[in-house]
Amino acid sequence: MGFWDAVGKVVGSALDKGREMNEQKRRVMMEFDHLSDSALFEKLADLGRQKRFAEAVGIKQLLKNRGYSDEEISRRSKAYL
Repeated sequence: MGFWDAVGKVVGSALDKGREMNEQKRRVMMEFDHLSDSALFEKLADLGRQKRFAEAVGIKQLLKNRGYSDEEISRRSKAYL
């Protein structure tokens, strides 16, 4: 296998992982869209404790879509820890 073949495999693997994470984020957003803001902050803190960061990104995006800033999301989710 040549150098460029190896590079192609690494890049392909990274792209696959990115697609997988985007799909997981989309599923989480659809699954938890009906929850209240406080329930989303609680869920975000819980996912952080469990180190389930891909799902946490979906919850953060839901909160951003509801008008919360990154700083406010961080501050309020820490209150649930």
